[in-house]
Amino acid sequence: MNTRQLEYILAIAEEKNILRASEKLFISQSTLSQTLLNLEKELGTPLFIRNPRELSITEAGQYYIDACKDIMHIKEQTYERIRNISNMGKERYRVGISSQEGMERFLTASGIFQKKYPNVELYATDESAKNLLKKLNMGQLALIITSLDSLQKITFPYKVLSREEILLLVPKSLPYKSGGENHKLKWELLKSEHFILSKQNSTMRSITDHIFKQLGVNPDIVCELDNTSATIHMVAEGIGLAFLPKGLKVENEHIRYVSLMPKVYRYQVVIYQEELALNHKMTDFIDML
Repeated sequence: MNTRQLEYILAIAEEKNILRASEKLFISQSTLSQTLLNLEKELGTPLFIRNPRELSITEAGQYYIDACKDIMHIKEQTYERIRNISNMGKERYRVGISSQEGMERFLTASGIFQKKYPNVELYATDESAKNLLKKLNMGQLALIITSLDSLQKITFPYKVLSREEILLLVPKSLPYKSGGENHKLKWELLKSEHFILSKQNSTMRSITDHIFKQLGVNPDIVCELDNTSATIHMVAEGIGLAFLPKGLKVENEHIRYVSLMPKVYRYQVVIYQEELALNHKMTDFIDML
């Protein structure tokens, strides 16, 4: 259903200006002007009055625009009904993801899964772990792939995909005393330091915030960012300390990685609705992750 001309006229009516309408439609001003002139010639009456500052709609133009809107609405309804007919019999599941690793796992697994189960559709949404857990509780998501610092508070069925230690990045120039143990540092020694932390609502930030809260520490935050390269550079320059999952560790001669006491881990988990445990297709997908 080709409704391009209708879309052109609706854009002109909305913008009340040929130039602005052409920019909105990503076509040339001359093409849009010629389309309008040809239509007015075909109808035998003007649809717009050309004023110096903006176009005003004529009575005939208003009638045509109202008809355009009705036609576009019919088109939308028609396409939606056809999509619904073509999707009959398909299962749909919404999947929440809150980390880069989770997204990579989803993309790899979903590619294999869709070939095996073409009648099952997976819709992914990317949000913070906190929001995803809330939506899972409300039944708005079938499953979520997220990172957590603890497994104790999970009330749904889950599967641990990986466990990764969180390391502290410090500049090599910093004379840290590690209690006599090789590259190990007690959390309590961090109370007076400056920190470069991940942005609010990120998985790493929720983990570090939870740890600081347990210690009763209000950290001195000098910067918030989620760029690993920039974080390492800032630590090397002595701007502050930072935290990084072991899997993202990058060797740099100006920094060192310190294991904390007690150790801190990030768990990559898939958490799912209880009924999915009885769905062999979805349990297969979970195994693919």
